[in-house]
Amino acid sequence: MSVGFGSGADLNGPLLTLLAERQGGIYMQNPNGPGYDLKDFYGKAFGALTSEFTALDPKGSLPANQAATEPFEYSGCGDSSLLFDSGWNIGVTPGDLSLVVDAPNGDLVRAGDPAVQNGRRGLWHFSRVRLPYHGATTGTWRGQIIRPHSLYVNGFVTDAFASPKEGTALVRREIHRLCPQGCKRVLYYEQGRLSPQSVYQNALQLEKQAGLVGTITTVALDPKFTPLLAPNKWDLIVYAQMGADTRRTYDAPLSRLLCAGQRAIITDTRTKNRGLLSECAAVQYTQATNWKLIEANGNLVDHAMKLVNHGYPVFTYGLTSANIQAIAQVAAAAAPATTGAVAARVTNGKDEQWFANVLTTSLGRLSPHNRKTDWKTGEEPIAEVRMLPSDVRSGGWDKVDARVEVEYPTVGVGALLAQRGLGQPTVVNKERIDPRAAALAGINIPTAKKIFPLFDDGTHGDLYPGNAYWTAELTGLGKTDGLYKLRYIFDLTANGCTTHRELAQSFYVDVGVDGKSSRVAPGDVSTLPNGWHKFDVSLAPADISGNSIGPGPNTTVTCAPRDSCRVEPKAVDAGKGIYKIALEVAPQTGSVHLDAFDAGFNVPTACPDCPRLTGLKVEPAAVMNYQKAEATITLSAPAPKTPDGGAVVFLASDERTAASVPESIVVPAGKTSVSFPITVYHVHDVPEEVTVSAAYGQQVQTGTLKVSDPDSKNAGTVTPHHKTDD
Repeated sequence: MSVGFGSGADLNGPLLTLLAERQGGIYMQNPNGPGYDLKDFYGKAFGALTSEFTALDPKGSLPANQAATEPFEYSGCGDSSLLFDSGWNIGVTPGDLSLVVDAPNGDLVRAGDPAVQNGRRGLWHFSRVRLPYHGATTGTWRGQIIRPHSLYVNGFVTDAFASPKEGTALVRREIHRLCPQGCKRVLYYEQGRLSPQSVYQNALQLEKQAGLVGTITTVALDPKFTPLLAPNKWDLIVYAQMGADTRRTYDAPLSRLLCAGQRAIITDTRTKNRGLLSECAAVQYTQATNWKLIEANGNLVDHAMKLVNHGYPVFTYGLTSANIQAIAQVAAAAAPATTGAVAARVTNGKDEQWFANVLTTSLGRLSPHNRKTDWKTGEEPIAEVRMLPSDVRSGGWDKVDARVEVEYPTVGVGALLAQRGLGQPTVVNKERIDPRAAALAGINIPTAKKIFPLFDDGTHGDLYPGNAYWTAELTGLGKTDGLYKLRYIFDLTANGCTTHRELAQSFYVDVGVDGKSSRVAPGDVSTLPNGWHKFDVSLAPADISGNSIGPGPNTTVTCAPRDSCRVEPKAVDAGKGIYKIALEVAPQTGSVHLDAFDAGFNVPTACPDCPRLTGLKVEPAAVMNYQKAEATITLSAPAPKTPDGGAVVFLASDERTAASVPESIVVPAGKTSVSFPITVYHVHDVPEEVTVSAAYGQQVQTGTLKVSDPDSKNAGTVTPHHKTDD
């Protein structure tokens, strides 16, 4: 395991990817976004060193006044244990942030349970669960990081739910937030219910069976309830008054307890005589009553819940509060503002960046597999993930839903740096941070997301069907340089049970500098005593889409023809993505080829007496695999004398895997033409049309060569120009 500091633009991402994955690891870049934390990395590294592996790793932000993070869910089948690991970036007193996990049967994963190993500090909290847990092995586990809760006010009567099971689950979640470490002594008062079912009673019974609550003292009469309302006597009070709208003897002592921070769950349908209770609950009541639906909010309530009235004058009522945790569906005319169905009293904290990991020891483990590591702009990347044979279920799965979510930059890093500039290098903890890395730390790179299906059927870039290598061609991406973050998502279903798997990966796309798309501007020429010409070349490296490489990258510059040019190997960064290169050339040299930034650039020189490049002819125009071809270039006048023996013409092929050409060819001094060979390789099925180009001075000439597969029905009729041995 290793940790490095820097940015994707100044680290060698391809090399580090290769190093990590050849040793069975994974290379990750964490760009200081929400939830990116060394503790998160260490958790994943721990899993890589053991039989556990990361199945899910959500991240996000938790504002200071928000009660809980967004919930995360893990679905599994056949796990033998699960580790729920969480952390945040600003330390708190242990307990001010807590990880709560609900098992598939609704039980809280409880510290102190014989099947649970639990630990917490000011920056993290984890629970390892040995399965089965309270009889639950398969199904969906639900986790959240919560702040301390001390009170819930519910805007519904205890028998209002069309599905009592749904209502019971809602109240159980409230108890879990109020009592994440358990509540030993519970006082339960309920009066005025009109039907047999009570979600309060059901929830308390289930939590007692699960061991989260201890002794439950149940009362239904005011004279017995009032004397029990003593300070520091109860860990939790569950109270529901749905009877006559009159003053009660317990109003004052119950209100005092709530003001002192007593943990409680409250329902009170009285309209004229519940004022004392609302004073310390920090809750106000609205005019909206008898609404019939609680909306899904993705936090406390996962799905809409229907409500029914068994004959109450008021069976639901609206709430306003600083912390509304469920929303009532109310007609806009009745309540123009948001109406709460559930309100809570929560202790606010600090703005936090959080992460969570779910580690498991089951089948379906995903491993990264890079088709290549050195991606350049202009290439459409390929995402690929695999399962080793030992991680594949015997007989496979009945259904596999596999996709990859890609977060990609919409503006290139080089372009952003070219606009902003680098500034000065900085020093952090005695470590020098170069200007490019320092500038990137202060830039917000805009991104977008796109989802692609993954294939293991030999299509869409997948090489071999059914080998548990899942592939997606990231069509339309790769146009901008920067960090690409991938999240592979799998839902594996067998015998009606679905296992969820996720894997995060990242790669960096560098600017694929294209010499033809880059701006090359020779400067003013001066003549040296030896007759050579000296000038600076202004170079703005860019790719075929115009993305600038930006300021900061280092490069070593070389030039050709070797005997007719001399170049300063270090380019001078002039800012804004422009580089100055000092160049000297011999007399009668028509053009120079520079190699820098992993690309080639043709630089025309001031040579008024040099001939013009007038033609490039490829013969034959079409060939089969491995057949011979050649091209002839023609000048407008005899080639001049140069240290390299004549006019050096620079050559290129746009499809070098199909047909390649020499880097350059010399037209001998006094001659007007010369031929050169074209080396033809192998193409598959569909013919390739190769463009061969020649550059000399200000002129560029091109010719085309069609290369076909003789075994393909797509191949056309080709007349060989040379006799070949096949």
